[in-house]
Amino acid sequence: MNSDKTIEELQQDFAEAENLLSQAQRPRLQKLLQDELSRLRVSIDLERNRAPRPEAPQKTQPAPAANEGVHYSTLTKYSFENESDHVKVYILLDGIGEVGKEGVKCDFTERSFDLKIHGYQGKNWRMIIRNLCGDIVPGTSELRLKKNSIVLILKKSGTKYWDSLVYKENALKPESLGKDKNEDPQQGLMNMMKKLYEEGDEDMKRTIAQAWTKSQDERSKGTP
Repeated sequence: MNSDKTIEELQQDFAEAENLLSQAQRPRLQKLLQDELSRLRVSIDLERNRAPRPEAPQKTQPAPAANEGVHYSTLTKYSFENESDHVKVYILLDGIGEVGKEGVKCDFTERSFDLKIHGYQGKNWRMIIRNLCGDIVPGTSELRLKKNSIVLILKKSGTKYWDSLVYKENALKPESLGKDKNEDPQQGLMNMMKKLYEEGDEDMKRTIAQAWTKSQDERSKGTP
């Protein structure tokens, strides 16, 4: 099953579990449905991370290497702010504005930036990030030079939330969910509801049956 189809089915399960939760009256059933929603949310994030990333156009060049014969000290301290359509990277450097725009340059590609500073406190400085958390639009990304800081505006190519500046592969692993990594994720909700029904008392069985029937009716009406 391809990743897009898996994500779609997981989202349908998530919506169905939410519907069941809105109708559930028993605390135990509510807690189990909330746990299942959390599991489905993580499964959706995992599938999105597994989705193949689009290849960059062949014309895209990698981040440029340092100029031959020029020595750079490395900048490592920064902070960043995530917005819906862009990310701001802040580099605090006392008096950096005195260097002027000619001494501060930044090159952007779809997945990297290369910041170079010449003549600040008698040295040359560089910060290069080669594997950003997401794709950016080089043409609309920019550098802003302030009196005591440099601000890089990285224009996102989408609306993905960045939890870090650098992409972290396998930040979440299926094994951490406590599930069999080969298990069909769409079976999770069905198995959980079946177990609840088999182990529950008459009131719980009645509640599950009514909620499940109503959910299935509403889902079938929404199908073209």
